[in-house]
Amino acid sequence: ALVAPTGSSSATVPVDTKASALTPTRFAFGTSGFGTRVKGGQLPAGSDTTAFQTIGCTNSAGVERENHEAEADLGALNVSGVKSRVWTEKKGGVVSSYSRHSVANIVLGNASAGHLEISAVSSLARAYHNATGFHSKTTTHIASIVFTPSGGDAQGLEIPTPNHPITVPGLAKISLGSSIKRTRPTSAYAAADAIDIRVIPTDSRVQVAHSHAELAGGVAYGIFDGYSAGTRVDAVDNHVSSGPTPLSLMPCQGTNGEVRKKGAAHLNLADQIVVRGVDTEQYARNSAGAAEIREEGSIARINLGNGKLIVTGIVARAHAVLTPSGLKTDAKGTTIAEILVNGKRHTFPDSGVIEIPGLVRIEDSVIKRQRRGISVIALQLKLLDGTAATVNLGMARATVHRSGL
Repeated sequence: ALVAPTGSSSATVPVDTKASALTPTRFAFGTSGFGTRVKGGQLPAGSDTTAFQTIGCTNSAGVERENHEAEADLGALNVSGVKSRVWTEKKGGVVSSYSRHSVANIVLGNASAGHLEISAVSSLARAYHNATGFHSKTTTHIASIVFTPSGGDAQGLEIPTPNHPITVPGLAKISLGSSIKRTRPTSAYAAADAIDIRVIPTDSRVQVAHSHAELAGGVAYGIFDGYSAGTRVDAVDNHVSSGPTPLSLMPCQGTNGEVRKKGAAHLNLADQIVVRGVDTEQYARNSAGAAEIREEGSIARINLGNGKLIVTGIVARAHAVLTPSGLKTDAKGTTIAEILVNGKRHTFPDSGVIEIPGLVRIEDSVIKRQRRGISVIALQLKLLDGTAATVNLGMARATVHRSGL
């Protein structure tokens, strides 16, 4: 369940309006959006998004989700009538991914200093496929902008136009939001923000009515979900941490049998671990009778403690194949070439753990079998320097399930 932002006067109410009558298609849908999102400035923690909703990786038409908030106090401004709707659809030979988001009313300022009221703001994004191929479309709407100075009468303001924002001194700068429409031979993408507000007193930015929709072809037997990465640091007690780097995410429909690679030459993790040659590799093939996915994260060399620990040839590989006979998974190819502790070569004992007192605890090949796939961490370090940080080196996850076709 979604949670209302801090300071909201009413709870967010997500609704999944359709759970049946789904139609499998050969297209991968993706759609999301929100009523408002606040970034930067002096605003309450947790006031970032209102009425967020999304549909993740699916090839089913007929999925529909809604979300709404009656009213939310975001510190410098108040929003009401926030509604979000995302849905997938097939009508005749036309398949579409939709995202629609709206805000009935936005009030910024107060009676003593003057206030600004923006009404009926909305955006719609659509990515679709018909007989002529893939297409994308966006529309936005703003009904009115009214400024009421302190002790004065309400004044209607012009709606901003592209590259021509309007500014209310000391209160806000209002610009038309961005719109992106992109089509390729195998996919379509559409995204739009209705308006963008710079709140002057708090030096913050508010995106209003953000809609995003995408559609891609290529779904056959399976739907994929997976990722690969070289490193990830999980720390506690507010010490330095970093997310998966470099991170590669598997498209819902796969890679059409192509190998995709990403790399980073050099990383320095929390000023303690020097990492060189970080790479990811992805592959997924979708045919009429089988679906196969492979994810790989690798590292050429890591150096911890100025040479106290050196590890080379770290590879994590996750592999899954789905056929009519069932799902098969393996971690073949997951390996570590060499471990040097103070210049001396070490091998893992039967316990799969090596510990260097006061420096690090090393665990080999953390593998987890899942209902639809497998996840692999080639090497996991737990630092013993008081930070209690966990460093994952070489990560891969590969999952696949039936498309329904």
